[in-house]
Amino acid sequence: MSRIITTFLSVSLLFLTFNGLGQSAVKKITKSELKQKIAQSNIQILDVRTASEFSQGHISGAVNISISDPDFSTAIDQFNKSKPIVVYCSGGGRSGRGAEILHQAGFSEVYDLIGGYTNYVSE
Repeated sequence: MSRIITTFLSVSLLFLTFNGLGQSAVKKITKSELKQKIAQSNIQILDVRTASEFSQGHISGAVNISISDPDFSTAIDQFNKSKPIVVYCSGGGRSGRGAEILHQAGFSEVYDLIGGYTNYVSE
C-alpha cells in the first residue's frame, strides 16, 4: 500500500511540474523566430551539447557549455541575465533542462530552440 501511495504522489508531482502549477517563463522558439532575433537583436546563444558535438557544427555566435559539466550552474554567470538568451542542444531534450536552470538562476528572457540544432540546420 505504501508503494502505491509513493508511486501516486511521484506521478502527481511530475504531472504538476510539467503541466504547470508554476508555469515556466521559458518560451519555445522556432528556427525562423530565432533567425529573426539573431538578425534584429543582441541575443545570447548557449549551446549545451558536448564540446565534440559543438566542434562538428553550431549556430554562429553560440557559446558552448555542456549541460553535463559539473560547473554548468556557475559557468552560465558569464551571460547577462537581463538580455534574452536562447538555449539549444541536438534535438531539444538537454536544452529544456538548461533553459530551466537559466530561468531558476534569474535570467529574465529564456528561449528553448524547438528541435535543437538538428532542426535548425535542416531545410
